[in-house]
Amino acid sequence: MWLTLHTHRADGSRRAVQIDERAPLGRGGEGLVYPLRHDPHYVVKMFARPDAVREAKIRAMIAAPPAVNRDGHLHLAWPEAIVTDTNGRFLGYMMPRIDMRRSVPLDWYLLPAQRKAERLRGDSETDLGFRLTIARNIAAILVAIHAAGHALVDLKPPNILVDREHGTVVIVDCDGSRIFEPGRIHPALVATEEYLAPEFHGRVKQADARQDRFALAVIVFRLLNDGLYPTNGTPLDPAAPASHIGRIKAGLFTVNPAAAMKPHPGSIQSFLADETIDLFRRGLSAAGLLRPAPYHWQCHLEQLLKRVRPCRAGRHAMLPKGCPWCGEIPMAPRPARSVVSPPVVKTVRATPPSPANAIGAAWVRLNKATKAGAATIAKTAVIAAAALAMAASEPGGPLAGKLSENAATTDDSCRRASLHTGNQQQATCPPIVPSPAAKEKANA
Repeated sequence: MWLTLHTHRADGSRRAVQIDERAPLGRGGEGLVYPLRHDPHYVVKMFARPDAVREAKIRAMIAAPPAVNRDGHLHLAWPEAIVTDTNGRFLGYMMPRIDMRRSVPLDWYLLPAQRKAERLRGDSETDLGFRLTIARNIAAILVAIHAAGHALVDLKPPNILVDREHGTVVIVDCDGSRIFEPGRIHPALVATEEYLAPEFHGRVKQADARQDRFALAVIVFRLLNDGLYPTNGTPLDPAAPASHIGRIKAGLFTVNPAAAMKPHPGSIQSFLADETIDLFRRGLSAAGLLRPAPYHWQCHLEQLLKRVRPCRAGRHAMLPKGCPWCGEIPMAPRPARSVVSPPVVKTVRATPPSPANAIGAAWVRLNKATKAGAATIAKTAVIAAAALAMAASEPGGPLAGKLSENAATTDDSCRRASLHTGNQQQATCPPIVPSPAAKEKANA
């Protein structure tokens, strides 16, 4: 039986669609998901108990979607249109349809036996990089969600689907998230205790982006440790809680030295880089916004991907501190040989001054400082001044001691030549070097 519905987008556009009430695609706690007739790209979620509170939240989600799903790939099953019956009564929402032929739940990547049974990439220890890629993509989606002011809160592996070929991620069941709109907060109503931060147990409605930071740290830890939780270990205190939830509430995590927890024998955390362990420690044990943000995880995982390489046996992935499976320890890099090069000294040959050099240099400087068609008197004054300087510099020469008398005349000739050519810059006269006789006369 085909049921006719109407979709309403944020831009005001409206269209009629049809679903088959007898053939839902999936069933959840809050409603059913149906495919659209004649449109394979979208599905409709029909709430079991539609009300004004849910309608207001869905409308806020449609008005402020995160900046994902804009690269031609689906990363977030976010509502795109309100769905009503023919009378305008709210029933649910329309969202993009996920290609389930290519996607599998994240749970399948957590356990080695499941990965092997499903023939998934990341099955062997050699393909640890594929699981790092999945973790990096989850963090990238959270970056966009938090940038829009929202928080998933109920972030858990069953709500994360992974493309089995490329490791791209789609997060589903988003209508239970904490949604922000100006002047109003739509709180999350449910969360999974296994991924719930200690401060939000019993206070789910207060959960926000701080909760996502905690859940992300747990998920990344499990991806790297074959499904082990960061609470899986042996506490040194015999009175410590035995259950996973109890240890979360008590803050007992194997990456936290203060918790006095011996890691599980199957954990690879001792082979991880110190900065990775520090992110886990702060993400699980720190309070609130002191936990690393998804952006920090995204950047760190990208760097970690560049450092993962096969060990010598070629069967495993080599981590920064060695191979967890065959025990190979990375070789320390050889210290670079210090090579000290002798200083390079440039030898500059001194050129003795000559009348030709002095006159030529003065001629070039004056030609650059004056305009075309400079007066002949300016050039004549320069030549005369240069010749006078060279003659006066000769000890015992006929002009020795006459320098001080001619200096004022030469300077005045240069000043008049500059004014005559119309050049507003001060003319450059050849350097005047006092002779020894002139120095003795000046001192006397």
